[in-house]
Amino acid sequence: MTMWTHTFWSVPSLGPYPIAGFCSWEAFARCAIVSCVLLRRIEGSARLVADDRGAEWLIDMLGCPYDRVDKLTPERMDGVHPALFAAAKVAAYDQRPVRHIDIDFIAAQKLIGEPERHPVVVSNLEGPGSVTSIYESGIQFMIDRFDLSDTSWAGIDMNDLPSPGNVAVLSIEDQRVADEYVRQFWLLIGREQNRKAIDSWFDHAVDIHMNRTTINCCLEQMTLALVCRELGVAMTPIFKRDNYTDIEQEVEDRKLKIVHLIRNKERGELAGGWLNLLRSQFAADAELSQHEERIESFSQMMEAKHSRMMEAM
Repeated sequence: MTMWTHTFWSVPSLGPYPIAGFCSWEAFARCAIVSCVLLRRIEGSARLVADDRGAEWLIDMLGCPYDRVDKLTPERMDGVHPALFAAAKVAAYDQRPVRHIDIDFIAAQKLIGEPERHPVVVSNLEGPGSVTSIYESGIQFMIDRFDLSDTSWAGIDMNDLPSPGNVAVLSIEDQRVADEYVRQFWLLIGREQNRKAIDSWFDHAVDIHMNRTTINCCLEQMTLALVCRELGVAMTPIFKRDNYTDIEQEVEDRKLKIVHLIRNKERGELAGGWLNLLRSQFAADAELSQHEERIESFSQMMEAKHSRMMEAM
């Protein structure tokens, strides 16, 4: 039986926290726990794909009740830049059909009513404005520096790009799409020329958060859009809007909650609000409240480790 899957790759990223976007270790811990618990309640089961350390954090230390755990092997991730977090997600697309939900996505009702009716389901389709603001520099970089042969990227026109789909939630029923998408992703990041280009991109990043987001979105989300266009398969969005603020409102309307506790100062108020919301949710839920001591212990330990690391730099 295919389970909805979380991925967690613990390899240190370019930021001080485990995944870009979480404002603290407490936020990471609470979001991971509630996402797992609610996913099991709604969908019946939950699977984790993680490296050994990631599994230790989420299961042994935080007590996330996953029904199945598969290991993200060092061999699979060998040579992958630690900022290329999309690779860990694609490594988890080994089930057919594909069912994946980001660990910072919290759902309070079934994600997809009848997934078999939709070949590819994504969180939302990002409009033309997103393509230019988020993707444009990364796409041009890939055109200039990557070997794109034998992929849907070959010969693409910057003036004729499909709308990429945000894959915070991803369901792929069409096996052709799943197989071709996974093949092309690993081909793109596995070629020596491309690996050197990816290293160069991150090593010379000025805005670490934006640069990391850009290249991951291009490789993960634009590749899926290009494969779907090539195979003539439409992507169905769960949410209908491409603006993040509008999506948050629509989430409230549908009684779903998306949580992405972004660290940058422009969204600091939102991050604090979501963290307070999570704390309230734990206090009101008997199953969640059982994790409070684990959260406190884990957060204190990880914050102390981070402080020592920063002092040593």
